Amino acid sequence: LNNLYENMKQIISFFLILSLTSCISLKPVEFRGVENVKLEKLSGKTVRLITQIKISNQNNFGFYLKNVDLSVVINDKDIAMINVQPKMQINPRSDDVYDIPVEVNLEEVLKSGGTVIKLITKKDVDLRLKGQLKVGKFFFSRKLSFDVEKKISSKELL
Repeated sequence: LNNLYENMKQIISFFLILSLTSCISLKPVEFRGVENVKLEKLSGKTVRLITQIKISNQNNFGFYLKNVDLSVVINDKDIAMINVQPKMQINPRSDDVYDIPVEVNLEEVLKSGGTVIKLITKKDVDLRLKGQLKVGKFFFSRKLSFDVEKKISSKELL
């Protein structure tokens, strides 16, 4: 009988939360762009970049950044497809910048040939990041698409 009472409590709580959340007006969580890309670490066969992204959340409650699917393109050459699951808190009523660590296989970068030469000769490189962010909390989730191009110099990376 006690177990039945606990199950009923859980079911009632679930429906109460569901009915309350259906009354909440969700404002869109928006990807506002890439603020910066920095080289953090170069070791062995990997390059670790920190990609700073700006996300706007005008809701009265926070979300979690659950997943980032990212394609890195340098000088029109696909360098890497990356999936990161950072589990970061997106603050309520904010326009904040979040650091997303990204690891790129150095062998893929070396295959791009001209890109490495441009970095060595200190010329500009065209960086393009495209993909999706997944944000969510409880039963809610939303995918935010992005496609950002940025011209960066080797001084910004090093």
